[in-house]
Amino acid sequence: MARNKIVTELAVAGAMLLVGWVAMYAAFGTPYPFYVVASGSMVPALEVNDILLVQGHDPIEAVSVGDIIVFDRPDGADKVIVHRVVEVISDDPRTLRTRGDANQISIPGTDFPITEDKYIGKVMHIVPKVGYVTKALAPPVNYILIAIIIGFMVFKHVRASRRPEAPEPDSDVGDLDAVPRDGEYSAGGQDARDGQAAPGGHADAGAPQAADGPGPPRDGGTPRTVRFSEDAWVPRPPGDDGPPRTVGFSGGAQDAAPPPAPPPPAPDHYGTLGLGRAASTPEVRERYTRLAAEHAGNDAMIERITRAYGVLSDPEKRRKYDETLRRA
Repeated sequence: MARNKIVTELAVAGAMLLVGWVAMYAAFGTPYPFYVVASGSMVPALEVNDILLVQGHDPIEAVSVGDIIVFDRPDGADKVIVHRVVEVISDDPRTLRTRGDANQISIPGTDFPITEDKYIGKVMHIVPKVGYVTKALAPPVNYILIAIIIGFMVFKHVRASRRPEAPEPDSDVGDLDAVPRDGEYSAGGQDARDGQAAPGGHADAGAPQAADGPGPPRDGGTPRTVRFSEDAWVPRPPGDDGPPRTVGFSGGAQDAAPPPAPPPPAPDHYGTLGLGRAASTPEVRERYTRLAAEHAGNDAMIERITRAYGVLSDPEKRRKYDETLRRA
């Protein structure tokens, strides 16, 4: 029984994935509408680890100069390239030439000739930096996660099949008056009915409240000493004649709140790129391109210089960052 249930759930999950893939293909016109930027050839328009949403319904005839397209590398088709169209070489058949925004020239065999059989689609939307997630889930990590999920499903059903069934509740509860009462709560309820304050409760609204006074007996024991203050009253142990302890309406003592932790220091984006604060935007772009090429393969360094470039190349972000440095 448990095995059939596992097979059914796996089949349903597989069917949902298949339906999702078919719906995605119908919506975007390509079986793979999401791509991750892996190099800095399109900086600053596209940053490393940006996610691209590609529309394949637009034919190559609808592509014009200035569009960013995704295509298979003409020379060998061993890589998928995302570059900007800079020229329509021919209309019959439609042939395009592209170039990376950060490149000086178009590279033969990579940027051209782009024909219909190499064309995948046109970039419609860009989601910044989400590609780090897909990079972290690259094989074999994704296979391990799938295996863990399937193993958890199997374990859950096996454990459920071995668990004994809960007994049916007894509908015959018998005579409720014969059930023994709880002495503490029953006594408190009786005191309230008799017009007295129950143990641990407040005095009657019409009764005068003294500064000190014995509390009502509790289960026949000794009276408790209580003290009243402006905010609330708290019980005091017998023999404690010290000053009253003031508590707030929140129920806790009025202790001073700890001072807030100081904010973390702002990252040194200028130092990361090796620039002064007076550096111009072209200087920032040039230094980023050079550092990205020098540190290719060093993911940690690429992430630092990319973050620094994203702040210093944007005038508004840079203005706020400079204000933060001045306040520090």
